Amino acid sequence: MLHARDPAHRTPGHYNMREDRARAHVEHSSKDGSFGTLSRNKPWESNAVAALANKLGKDKDIVPMMIEGPTGCILASVGCEKDQTIATKALSKCHEKRLATAQAVRAVPAGPSSSAPNISTKATAPAARPRRAGEEVAFGAVYEHKVNGVPRYVGVTNALPEERFRLDCQQHHEVGRILQHQGASSEVVWAGIGRGVVGAQEMSDICCTIQNDRSARQQVKKLTGVKPYSRHG
Repeated sequence: MLHARDPAHRTPGHYNMREDRARAHVEHSSKDGSFGTLSRNKPWESNAVAALANKLGKDKDIVPMMIEGPTGCILASVGCEKDQTIATKALSKCHEKRLATAQAVRAVPAGPSSSAPNISTKATAPAARPRRAGEEVAFGAVYEHKVNGVPRYVGVTNALPEERFRLDCQQHHEVGRILQHQGASSEVVWAGIGRGVVGAQEMSDICCTIQNDRSARQQVKKLTGVKPYSRHG
């Protein structure tokens, strides 16, 4: 089992997870004001994400994680250790799927006039692509609506979490009803930023996997809506 507290760990895709660097990254973001500003263009700067990041060092269950490929950080996230483990496994599955697709493409003979894609099947190939200037950043978050600290619904978003909370109240009558109770709250429980090979689809898979697990282990309902595909650079 992978533990998010491990100072370094190699995943099956040869990604390196470093808690020390992840913590430094989160702490730097908090100090320079990157967290805490409501921004639809940069949803990772929301107050709800900042509230989760600010639990680092105060709540022993909340840990940072950074997964590195050969070209640098591909996923930085904050959440409980269980969710971080699930995120890592989900990313490994994405990596395996990408390798399988690459191998299938290379197995198709190229015709005389066709241009065969140059896809490497090395284990580290998906993480080896150089990061381009202005490369898209993929954001994803898992959140819960609670009453007196007890989760009632779990959802995912790629947008500003506060905006998603508002839309849930409008689009789901039961959510709007329970959030009127005294002691009701909406909280981000896992948040991540992906770059390079961790793009929109990978972040969606990671967030939805965490959502499914939280729904099953806590016996709470899942909210369906926009998948955490990133449209933000």
